[in-house]
Amino acid sequence: MGSRVEFPALMAWRELLAARQGQFSDNEVPLGVAVLEEYLDTGAVLGRSLRTDLAAMRPVGERAAALVYLFVVTIDAATHSGREAPLLAYARSQQPLNDVADQLYTKLLSDAFNAKTGVRPVQGGNKGCSAH
Repeated sequence: MGSRVEFPALMAWRELLAARQGQFSDNEVPLGVAVLEEYLDTGAVLGRSLRTDLAAMRPVGERAAALVYLFVVTIDAATHSGREAPLLAYARSQQPLNDVADQLYTKLLSDAFNAKTGVRPVQGGNKGCSAH
């Protein structure tokens, strides 16, 4: 009997985006961060799904806009080997949420994350690149 992975932060995030036609403010950034942490903690199994969510996001505010960028670079780095540099560069910057980027980068390089994902493809376009 297989185990079912739950995504409570993602479900709450999707409800928020649906209720507001994709708009979210700086106040909702902690929930979005929780989605990214949940994504990495579960082995990046929802890369393609999160890209669909990303397309619907309409940030309102500087931190909200920074969160959208973190979604882009985190999903890319989690689903493709060798694409961690933008996340690291952001973590080292003085931009909003650079501390969050640092935490995400640390998770991405962790043994726990790599044990869950196994070998990730170097480039996109490979079938199943986000399914681990």
